[in-house]
Amino acid sequence: MLIHEQLQFWVDQLLATKYRASALSCECFYPALKGYFPREYLAQCSYIVVDELPSPEHFFAKHQIDMPSFVLNSPRRSVTYGKQYFIHNDYVEDVAVHLHELVHTCQWHVLGSWFLGEFIQQIQEYSIDNAPLEIMACEVEHHFRQHGSPIDVKSLVYSRL
Repeated sequence: MLIHEQLQFWVDQLLATKYRASALSCECFYPALKGYFPREYLAQCSYIVVDELPSPEHFFAKHQIDMPSFVLNSPRRSVTYGKQYFIHNDYVEDVAVHLHELVHTCQWHVLGSWFLGEFIQQIQEYSIDNAPLEIMACEVEHHFRQHGSPIDVKSLVYSRL
């Protein structure tokens, strides 16, 4: 099994176990994110409010892979795994943070199990602030915060990936 497949297995196990019952539908964001995502897409995505974001540290250690420093050293608001994301309870009311993570769910949808490996590679090569997948999510979040006209995120992601 390739590393990205093993990492996907870790994600699947994480989401299938202790967090499954805590998942909340993103469909509640449809009024605010209308035009960014179809209601049907938001209904397929969910979020989980946590005090501490789950991290694949043990996975990286087991496979003797250096854990990206951004995971270990930087405060994070949220993290996406598939069509679910975890959001720190300090940010649960911030719709722009939810939008940011929903961009990552769409990227994950396009890239499949390669998403995490690609994202980590970009972060190691460019830094978290300059990783193309992160830049795309930040651009959409910033646009939303500036009250710009809605952007069809699925079309944007498909055009850039």
